[in-house]
Amino acid sequence: MFRLWVENNKKEKAELTNSPYYESITIDGLLPPKIQINSTPVANKDGEVFNSSRVGTRPIEITIKPAFPVEENRQRLYKYFKLKKEINIYFKNQNRDIVINGIVEGFDGSLFEQKQIITINIHCFNPYLKDRVESTMDMATVLDLFEFPFSIEKEGIEFSMIDKALTQNIYNAGDTETGVIIELYSSGEVVRPVIYNADTREYFGLNITMQLGDLIRINTNDFNKKVELVRYGETRNIINNIIKGNKWFKISPGDNTFTYQCDRGEEFLNFKFIYYNLYEGV
Repeated sequence: MFRLWVENNKKEKAELTNSPYYESITIDGLLPPKIQINSTPVANKDGEVFNSSRVGTRPIEITIKPAFPVEENRQRLYKYFKLKKEINIYFKNQNRDIVINGIVEGFDGSLFEQKQIITINIHCFNPYLKDRVESTMDMATVLDLFEFPFSIEKEGIEFSMIDKALTQNIYNAGDTETGVIIELYSSGEVVRPVIYNADTREYFGLNITMQLGDLIRINTNDFNKKVELVRYGETRNIINNIIKGNKWFKISPGDNTFTYQCDRGEEFLNFKFIYYNLYEGV
């Protein structure tokens, strides 16, 4: 049993399953896609030499049987499946709750049959299905220190305390590696922050001095890589501040351990990791 929603480019959302407007819904293209293999033949030798492989785009096909009144319910679909426009497909079953983005490529069907069947083709340029809800991990946690019964002494008491960990484990529950957004927030002066992947020994550092209230956002997702500084409400590109030898982090399936250091001001630096688990299929 599954549920299926669509969302058009105007953020208007509709559920196709459990709907009085449609008798049946099927969707194809949610299994792992085919890969493209690049190889080179060798003269006078059988077979070929493997060079590389990659996952291409993902085609999705949705088949819908409109309920009576058929014409009205078929035309209701035009609002969400607009040719050449972006669409988000939301799919939920017992184990996964995912979303994928694509472009409406085709809208076809049989207009003059008693039971019309509509076929909609969607071309997804990113082949991976991602969790509908993002995952976040903060390297600082708040420890509760306030308990009953209590009495307040003259010098006062602590109600809570921020515990900053030097290492943080991030678990990727998906099928493949994924990019991550790393947010660095400073509560004081921080000089030259560097983040390390303790498993791969890769690092990502910035030759910059952060001021009180600064926010740096590092995005390592494919086709959207960038480094931005938000200071006094203004956002600017600081990709030129990247330290030589940096690696754009990827989170591998399973456990990933990160740590950090600064030339000065480590106690003023807070980290947050934001990412989506990616799946090859449902």
